[in-house]
Amino acid sequence: MVTDNVDLEVQARNQSKSHQNQSLHWTHSFAVKDRVKADSILDDSKSQMELKDLEMIRILPSQEDQASMKSIMVTLVFRVICKYFVAYKEFGPAVIHRIVHKYSREMKQKSEQVLHV
Repeated sequence: MVTDNVDLEVQARNQSKSHQNQSLHWTHSFAVKDRVKADSILDDSKSQMELKDLEMIRILPSQEDQASMKSIMVTLVFRVICKYFVAYKEFGPAVIHRIVHKYSREMKQKSEQVLHV
């Protein structure tokens, strides 16, 4: 589900009892069908356990996960710096716009939207 809102304040030039300032709140929402099926992400083969038996090391990001997140963050920060800092604009052509991941092929497909009526 995707939802976005727009808030507007409309000021009446000449206010009267019938012509007041207005506070408008609009919402736009729609649903997008999943391109990647949940069962391809979730691994049901891993057994469940009691919460009391869960060790933190099993749910914390591994060294590989942390390295991957750091690499992605470097890419995102580089984008922001090149976009908003004039001194770095010349590096703009080197910006990576698509971060490659195992679902990149599926995510290139056009989204199928279901409009909210």
